[in-house]
Amino acid sequence: MKSNSFGKRLTEVRKDKKMSQDEVGKLVGVHGAVIGRYERDEVKPSIEIVHSWSKLLKCPWITLWALQTRYWKKTL
Repeated sequence: MKSNSFGKRLTEVRKDKKMSQDEVGKLVGVHGAVIGRYERDEVKPSIEIVHSWSKLLKCPWITLWALQTRYWKKTL
């Protein structure tokens, strides 16, 4: 994965798994529109959300979080 934001990484994982935003939303317990907001980087996740969602999506949490930490360091 080459994307550097949580939203882009989430989109890549979702598409790799051939899932819609609604399907991911049902899996993690939110509306599909919320997944869209995360994918567009309108909402930034907590580490708890990243960890929880990665378990449900069956991918390492670092896959979703890795480059996200660069974003947070730039904004602090």
